[in-house]
Amino acid sequence: MANPKQQLVELILAYADLTGSHVAIEQGERSISYSELRRLTRERASLLADRGASGAFVALERRRSPEFIVDFLAVLSAGGTVIPLDPDTPPD
Repeated sequence: MANPKQQLVELILAYADLTGSHVAIEQGERSISYSELRRLTRERASLLADRGASGAFVALERRRSPEFIVDFLAVLSAGGTVIPLDPDTPPD
């Protein structure tokens, strides 16, 4: 049985199978359809899994964007734990 993080991702991707071309994420002029969300999430999750993300803490340094959501879901799908980092936080 999948862990709760992976179950969340699978629910979202299963919904994507039903709604394909509908908009999943929208920010200003940028939007991602459910089918694109599914494709990008699976591609990035595979890459992260190959790099050992399963069971690891994975830092995401991104501003709020559709890409942040894709990366967030990909980390969860790969079995990792997301640590969101604000890129505007001073190094100190």
